[in-house]
Parts: sequence; structure tokens; C-alpha cells
Amino acid sequence: MIYRAHFVLPITRDPIESGEVLVRDGKIQAIGLDLAASLPDEPVEDLGHAVILPGLINVHTHLDYTIMRNMVENQPFFPWIRRLTELGGRLDYEDWLASARLGALQLIRSGVTCIGDSTFSGAVVEAAKEAGLCGTIYLETFGSDPSAEYEQQVEALAERVHELNSNAGDRVSVGVSPHSVYTSSEKLLRLVIDLVTDEGLPVALHVAETQEEIAFIKSAEGLIADYYKTFNFDLKARGKTPVEYLHELGLPSSKTVAAHCVHVTEADLDILAEEQVRVAHCPKSNAKLGVGTAPLTEIVQRGIITGIGTDSAASDDNLDMFEEMRFAVLAQRAVKENVEAMNAQRVLELATMGGAAVLGLDLEIGSLEPGKQADMIAVDLSSPSVFPSTDPYSALVYGCSASDVLMTMIDGEIVYRAGKYSRVDSGEIKRQAALSATKLY
Repeated sequence: MIYRAHFVLPITRDPIESGEVLVRDGKIQAIGLDLAASLPDEPVEDLGHAVILPGLINVHTHLDYTIMRNMVENQPFFPWIRRLTELGGRLDYEDWLASARLGALQLIRSGVTCIGDSTFSGAVVEAAKEAGLCGTIYLETFGSDPSAEYEQQVEALAERVHELNSNAGDRVSVGVSPHSVYTSSEKLLRLVIDLVTDEGLPVALHVAETQEEIAFIKSAEGLIADYYKTFNFDLKARGKTPVEYLHELGLPSSKTVAAHCVHVTEADLDILAEEQVRVAHCPKSNAKLGVGTAPLTEIVQRGIITGIGTDSAASDDNLDMFEEMRFAVLAQRAVKENVEAMNAQRVLELATMGGAAVLGLDLEIGSLEPGKQADMIAVDLSSPSVFPSTDPYSALVYGCSASDVLMTMIDGEIVYRAGKYSRVDSGEIKRQAALSATKLY
């Protein structure tokens, strides 16, 4: 099938006006002009005044928490995350699955084809496979007691990862996530590092997200430390930033996705760059929770592999990657007071090829090139907010939203088109999610 649109946006080359994309057997065979002329027997679908581009890649989210949107509002970060944990204690696996399915539904509707997701329940693996999403899903583990032994916990984690990987399908891989330095003791972190090093597993964790985290790891002070002291934990001041601390422990950097990186120093950036750590930038979530604005401009200028993530619906209600890209540009320009701090083309590259590189999938997805998977979307450019469109990058980032997505294709299969889903029952998913959400009220 040949797909034609007003613009084709390959990402790795200039936009093509009146461009075409040839898709066969789940892969991109060719892109360019007048492909139909040389292939008279190939069916053609003209998508009209739209842009065809690679599927968006959401490198950091938590689909488990989709039904918790609006549940905890206007709370500082640490009370907010503690409340989410309390609410989560009311849910069982089927509830987590209902929530993850709802999140997957929303992402596909908004043009996301690939995810990096951190899940405590593991339900996201099943939900992603059903919906057709590809990506890397990290099984979370927690353990903040410095005196506890975690060998059995990590053994169970490894077994669960193997189980999930065996059922994940060809385009989903499962790794691990020690949630953060303030929810994972040194003993737990060392055991997880041994596990991922021995087995070559991908790893993700939250890094330098808040000032409270910095104070906790550097000096064993602040809100987080005060909370743990109520359990008589023997906390140790590390005298280091979270990045320096993790580096000292030997986290296998090139396999690591560091989410947020809001409060990073120049020395931290040196480590991230030299060790080839990947960064997931989540600007809307950081802003809503009031934790700050990550130095995206400096991160990108250092050549650090970077992608865009929404975080969960509990802190970024609509999981709209178009809004995320727009906010990423505008926040950097506002903070830096410099229009050149970030632009539409660069941030769209981060949301496609950048995201693919963060997840180690840049040879397979992230751009429209012959031989890559046919993971692509079509976005309407005829709405008054973007018409007429002379620059597809600016139109997509500054004017479009999830509601403008006409079609989402994964592996050459159209999984969403014009309000309809090919693989899942959206009505049933919403019904189940609504039932599970009643446990949170």
C-alpha cells in the first residue's frame, strides 16, 4: 500500500511535499515522490492535507497509574507520591491491567507507537502486547530499609522479568527499575546492578527529580529523610549527587535510562555524557508537581541521548505527546530567555529518533526509512489552528494535539483510525477502568 499526504516527514531528511510512503509486510519499502507512477498496480490511500511521520515514542510513562488521574492534586512531590502508593494498595492485578489498558488506548489514540514504561504490577506488558505497542517495559522494585536483606526480593524480580519476557512478544522487552535512590537502599541497588550487569537487562530509574532527593542522598536531610527517620532507619549522608552516587555504585550506564534529571550539575552532565546514559525528559509532569525545569538545552548540547516522556496520568493527565513537545520548547525558551534555546524541529527529533535511541531501537524505528518497521502516524493539518501549514515541524509542535491524529500504524497494521481501534474494544476498556477506579474513591 502507498500512503500519500500533503507532507511526509522522514525526520532524517527534509520534509517531502506531496510525498508518498510504500509499506509492505510491516516494513517501509520506499519514500519519496510519485511512487505510484512506477507502481501502477499498488493501491494508494491519499490522506489529504495531513503529515505522515514516524510514530511518537514516549520514553517514560507509568500506564499502571492511568486511573489515578485527578486523584491527588495540588500536593508537593513527596506527599503526592506517598499518597499514590497508599491508593495503589487498594488495587489488584486486574485493576492495574484495566488501568494500563486505558493508558495504552490513550497513547495509541494520540500517535504513540512505542513506550518506555515503568510498572510495579507488570500489567503493562500484557496491555502493550494487546494494543500492539512496542518498546521496553521496566519492572519496578522498591526497598528503602538500609538494614534489610534483599536477595530473595531480587531473585523473585529476576524470575518475574524472565516470565514477562517469555510472554511479551517480539517487539516488547522487559527490564528492571530500582525506582530511585530514595526508595532503594544501597544493598538493593547493588543487587539490582549485579542482576542487570550479569543478564544484560535494560534499566531505568528516576534521577535528580527533586531538591528533596538531592538533600536526602547528599546530606540525609529534608522531607524524605525526616519521613524515613520515623522508622528509625540509619541513614547515611553520601556527600554526592544522585548521578555521582549511582556512578560510584557502578550502574551500567549505556543500558540506563535516567528519567527527569531536573537538578543536575555540570559534573553530573559530564558523567551522563561520558557514560552514555540516556535521559527521559518529562517537562509537563515536572511543572505540574512543581519540582523545576530540567536543563534540556544543556543536556542536548552535551550530546546526551535524550527522548521525551509524559510520565503518568497522575501527574500529566492527558498523556499528549504534542503538548509535551510544545511545553518542552516553550519552557526552555522561557527559562533561558532565549528563542534559540530549543525549537520545533529539534524537539520532534527527540520525540522520534531520540526516543528510539534512548530505548536502543533506532535501527528499527524513529524515522521513515526503507527497511525500518512501518510504525508511523498521520496527523491532520486542516484544522483552523494549523491551517495553512508551510512548516510541518512548527505545525505539529505548536498547533497540533492528540485529537488531530488521523491514523496510528504499528508494524504496518493500522491500530487506530478516525476514532476506531482495530485490536481492542475501547468501550469495554473504559468500562473496566471505571469499575477499578471506584476502589480509589
